[in-house]
Amino acid sequence: MTNRNIVNYFNAKDKLKDKKLPVKLAFALKLNYEKLQPYANAYNEQLTEVEEKYELKKGENPEEQQNNFLKEVTELLGTEINCDIQKVDFKILERCEHAQFDKLTVGELEAIDFMIG
Repeated sequence: MTNRNIVNYFNAKDKLKDKKLPVKLAFALKLNYEKLQPYANAYNEQLTEVEEKYELKKGENPEEQQNNFLKEVTELLGTEINCDIQKVDFKILERCEHAQFDKLTVGELEAIDFMIG
């Protein structure tokens, strides 16, 4: 799992929590939110440091500065994270197709793909 997975998950979290989902999936989402919160906080702190670092360099070439900023953010997003997350079986996701549950969008599935196993 990478920081990018965590960012995508947290960006989709509010939409997911408002859906009617199978109980095992909803429980896994809640557990993973709690487990990943410290990693999301650390990511946000590091991102803020990178943003501040490049705000201070006013005299540099703006294009070069932007490229360096994007390079660091890309590296931060690609950083591997070791966290014991709650996995769900794909069969649970298939249950979202039943009328009693809300269907998941492609974006929501992409946000939780690290949980499928």
